[in-house]
Amino acid sequence: MPIWARALGVTLLMQVTAVLATQVLPVLGPLVTDAAGVPPERIGYLSAISTVGSMWFLMAGGPLLARWGPVRMLQFGGLACAAGLAVALSGSWTMILLAALLSGVGYGPTPPAGSDILNRTAPPAHRTLIFSIKQSGAPLGGALCGLIVPAAAALGGWRAGVVVGVAVVALSTLAIQPSRAALDAA
Repeated sequence: MPIWARALGVTLLMQVTAVLATQVLPVLGPLVTDAAGVPPERIGYLSAISTVGSMWFLMAGGPLLARWGPVRMLQFGGLACAAGLAVALSGSWTMILLAALLSGVGYGPTPPAGSDILNRTAPPAHRTLIFSIKQSGAPLGGALCGLIVPAAAALGGWRAGVVVGVAVVALSTLAIQPSRAALDAA
C-alpha cells in the first residue's frame, strides 16, 4: 500500500472519529440535559464549549505537533475525546460541560496533524482530491454519530450512547498505532 493511501486512511479515520466524539453529547442533548436536571435549551452550550476547546488547541497546539509528531497528536486527540465522553457519564452538568470542552480539545489536533501527514505523503498531482476525501470525514462522522449513538441510547439509555462513542474513539485511536512510525517519519 502506498504511504499516501495509509496516510489517507489514518487521517480519514481520525477525522470521522473526532467529529463523532464532538457530536455525541449534542445528539443526546435532550436525554443528557434531562438527566442533568437542566433545561433542554442548554444543549447549545455543548457545541459552543466544544468549539472553544478546538480553538484553544489550534492556538496552542503547534509546538506539541512539532515535538510529538502528527500521529501521536491524533492519538492524543482521540484520548482527550474518549476521556471527555467518559467524564460525561457522571451525569453532572458541570462534568458534561467539561466533557464537551475535552472533546473539543480532542478534535483540535485533527486538522493540523492530518494536513501535516497528507501534505508530506500525498502525490502533488492528487493532493487536492486526497485532502477533499479526508475532509469528507467531518460530515461522515456526524452522520455516523446520528445513526449509532441514538440507537445505542434507545437500547440502553443515554449513557449507553456515550459508551458507544467512547468505544469508537478508543478503538480508532488504537487502530492507528501501527502506522505511527511510518507516517511520522514520512
